[in-house]
Amino acid sequence: MFADNMMLDKGLADFVSLNTKPKSFERIVVSVPGHNYDFDLNGRTYRDLTFSSTDQYDIAVRAREIVIEAENA
Repeated sequence: MFADNMMLDKGLADFVSLNTKPKSFERIVVSVPGHNYDFDLNGRTYRDLTFSSTDQYDIAVRAREIVIEAENA
């Protein structure tokens, strides 16, 4: 595990405190090798979602392609 509960609690609190309108988010996902930390800012909770490095790489590549396609459209 890259982050312990104390680190995740602090991260959630920091995200919530910075989450002000007009730009705000319902959820933030932080991806590190082997884990995706899913912060639910409305529910003030988080989950540790484990992923294989291969899956994370594939998701990151596809996300980058989506951004590039949107920027070129």
